[in-house]
Amino acid sequence: MSQSEIILHFDGAISFLGGDAIELFRALTLRNHIQLYAKTKLIPTRGMGIRKMLALATQFTGNSYTTKQLQNACNDLTIWIETMRSALPASNTDGQTLTTALPQD
Repeated sequence: MSQSEIILHFDGAISFLGGDAIELFRALTLRNHIQLYAKTKLIPTRGMGIRKMLALATQFTGNSYTTKQLQNACNDLTIWIETMRSALPASNTDGQTLTTALPQD
């Protein structure tokens, strides 16, 4: 599948189809994990510390971050996410095109 898209299902499920859509899901998850760490110091798994999360954020945004720049990383990821969210087509299970790809945070 060369075309990426997001499909919103009636039961609330969301399908991310294609490479760009999966990258969007990864960025959303990464941003949420960084926010969780900033608030509680919890990490998602022992293999994914804050330095690895910030290295992944660098891959998305192109900016490097220190452990004191968590909010900057989240802000830059949000910009990347919103750009991708607006670029990817979204539809429901009936095939109707939707104006917004995902519910807003």
